[in-house]
Amino acid sequence: MESKTAKSPSITQVDILLTGSRYVGPSDELGLQEMGVYIYPDGTRYTGEFLNNRFHGKGTIQTPDSSGVTFQVTHHNGTLVSIDQLNFNDGLPMDFVMKDHYTMSFKPWSYCTSEDRRFYQETKGPIDAVGPNKFQSKDGPNPLNLGRNIFDLGFGLLGNRGFMLDTKAFNNQSIYLGCREARRWIRENCAHGPLSKRHLKQKVLARFAREIIRNNQENAGCSRKEFMTEIHPCQRPTSLESFGSERLHLGSTTDSSSSEAQAMLLPPKDFHAKWTRERSESGVCRIN
Repeated sequence: MESKTAKSPSITQVDILLTGSRYVGPSDELGLQEMGVYIYPDGTRYTGEFLNNRFHGKGTIQTPDSSGVTFQVTHHNGTLVSIDQLNFNDGLPMDFVMKDHYTMSFKPWSYCTSEDRRFYQETKGPIDAVGPNKFQSKDGPNPLNLGRNIFDLGFGLLGNRGFMLDTKAFNNQSIYLGCREARRWIRENCAHGPLSKRHLKQKVLARFAREIIRNNQENAGCSRKEFMTEIHPCQRPTSLESFGSERLHLGSTTDSSSSEAQAMLLPPKDFHAKWTRERSESGVCRIN
């Protein structure tokens, strides 16, 4: 052992050992003593008690890598007796059980697992919003615990019946949001509690409605068609004579002459059914 600072026994000093390790602490003719710091060549650091040039008593071992795991250990005359605790570099304790002197079981670990990927701090409270567009409410970044069919607008809450709730600036007034387009935008974009029935998002309802209609058509073996009676107008030198003869021809049939003539004069149009929002599944379509 080569001493860089000298001197008398039991005085703190810095020693560079033959193995390349360093020691900071008191020593005497029997070696390292009392409390000190032993630094291995790879940077691993032991801080704890020594006795006669050996680890003896309580101490901590800290790894030099980015994980920075710290082991709280107990030695007896240079022999590791137990690993009492493991801590990450942020101070988070790791739950484990020592099966024997060499095997560790991490079954007590209850967070950041395949079943629950949350970290330890995330289990202690609500998870903050993340991403480029963080949700900011009037009470801070933490999302509120909203009730069923309740939407958070930032400055207040929109209730199930369309009335504003929890608006501090209008304590003595009842505000009703009557614009259907605004309520639809709120349903599509604002934070909300559990949804049910008519407050489900319109895009989701429309998609499932189209799937149900398509399935019914495929099961029935039919599709939407434009049904129109075939008409064979008589050829005449002028359009007026042709139209008059057509009226006489249609008048002899059971169909209305005015309806058939109107269909003949107007150009054919594609059939576009008007979509209507229904409040129940039975009103959307019959499920086969």
